[in-house]
Amino acid sequence: MRKGERAVVMIKPKWGYNCQKNKSKVIIPQGYQEGEKKQLLLTKRVFFEIKLQDWIMRHDINGDSLLVKTIHQKGQGFDRPSTHDEVKVNFKIYQGQTVYDQETDLVARVNDLKRIPLTVRTILESMKLGERVSTIVQPAQYIHIDKELKVRYPEIDEDMVLYIDLELKDLVSITDLFRDGTTFFKRLVLQ
Repeated sequence: MRKGERAVVMIKPKWGYNCQKNKSKVIIPQGYQEGEKKQLLLTKRVFFEIKLQDWIMRHDINGDSLLVKTIHQKGQGFDRPSTHDEVKVNFKIYQGQTVYDQETDLVARVNDLKRIPLTVRTILESMKLGERVSTIVQPAQYIHIDKELKVRYPEIDEDMVLYIDLELKDLVSITDLFRDGTTFFKRLVLQ
């Protein structure tokens, strides 16, 4: 379905209010709880008219359920940050009410691990320009994969998920000319 689209869904009696699997989950509407109306509801097809208002997009970044991002604002274009690109980002790393790190308008290269943690870099490489996301980071990610995150913020509780809010505000593409890390090309745009 598309946003704003309407659909009529027909449910057969064996999957509707008469379904034995979902007896505990099915709520019979008011006025149909007893008698002849209830029997009618249990034996007839039920039609629902549905309109899709909106949806939330979630992406499992690595396919292992350790980093799941929720997109709040879609990005533009096709470009995604790569290893040597320069980015301008806002990010916040927190658990519950405890904020471990918060940066506003940070300008850094994607591979600068002193300023951008590896987990944030992984999320950044999956984003487009202008995109704003919230990411749920499972404990296994910062215990086994990004151990530097636990060293950087030792007060992180290993029993709770970590949240990272991230916004990619600007992206400057930097090309590694010889692909050996010695010579880079950065195009400057004068305004």
